[in-house]
Amino acid sequence: MEKNRYWVTDGTYQAAFLTTREGVVLFDAPPTIGHNLQRAIDQIASANGVSNKVTHIVYSHHHADHLGASSLFGRDVVRIGHIETKRLLARDNDPYGNNSWAAVKTYQAAQVDYAAAPVIKKYTGVLAAADVYTASTAFIILESTRLDLGLGSQVHP
Repeated sequence: MEKNRYWVTDGTYQAAFLTTREGVVLFDAPPTIGHNLQRAIDQIASANGVSNKVTHIVYSHHHADHLGASSLFGRDVVRIGHIETKRLLARDNDPYGNNSWAAVKTYQAAQVDYAAAPVIKKYTGVLAAADVYTASTAFIILESTRLDLGLGSQVHP
């Protein structure tokens, strides 16, 4: 079996790639590890005597936390994804350029909404200001936990 499959993570986000003689097939390109992806690809390609040029990017889905660094690999890359991914990318009209933190903020907002929504629903009208302060409190708790555990969202230039 050929050893040409690799995985890169920052502890939160992850991506994978395949090396071939013709180039690299990348699966997702999270913004927090974009430059580290290229660094990993360069090291593996050099060690194995294959091309380090990313020729294809496969999008698992349209969220910025999975493809926010795809612009780092140029315009000539063949991009592969589900037709719904293409529709949603066009709908959002988001180039996912150099603002990696926009993707992180979107991801964190989704986490906060997921954590806060049931509390707000249950306690609005029962507990004063549950609808006003629950989301900001949830964010602080989630960030504190993430930082205490030393988990990702690092953006590496």
